[in-house]
Parts: sequence; C-alpha cells; structure tokens
Amino acid sequence: MQIVVEVTVRMYWSMTSMDVLTVIQCDEAIRAFEPWRGFLSEERIAKFERSTISKDGKEWCILSGPDLTRDRAGFGDSIEEAVRDFVSPYIRRQA
Repeated sequence: MQIVVEVTVRMYWSMTSMDVLTVIQCDEAIRAFEPWRGFLSEERIAKFERSTISKDGKEWCILSGPDLTRDRAGFGDSIEEAVRDFVSPYIRRQA
C-alpha cells in the first residue's frame, strides 16, 4: 500500500526571481507604460494591464497569457525595457 501526502507551503518574500504579479499591481510598470498609452487601442491597453510581470534572474518579463510561444511577451534588464519591448510591435504596426 502506498500513502501519498500532499503538503502546501506558502512563502512570502519581496519581488525577486520567479515572483509573478499582474502589471496593474506594479506601479513602476504602469508609470513606464504611460508614454505609450496614447498610441494604443483600449483593447491593447487592457491586454497590457491584464498581463503578468515577473523577474527571472536579472531579466524582467511581461507576458500577456500563459503560453510564452503564443502570447505577447516583453523582456528587459529593467521594467521600463520590458514594457518598451512589449508595446513596440504594436507601435510599429501603426506607423
């Protein structure tokens, strides 16, 4: 007979490697996004605000969905760079 025990451990720490927040919870991401807001549709703005932001090592990632290969992503050494990488394809398409 095999007995399986499931244990749930909750850990709390500051925003470091592998923590995930929604963009709307990150004041720095919202501030970095403001200069781009006027160039984007309401749909794109909502997509950005619903996206997640995380840090893996030294790189920040903003991801619009659960699939890195299919969903929109932005990466950078800072939150500002990740925001710029996330929105840049939308800006280029309008030019």
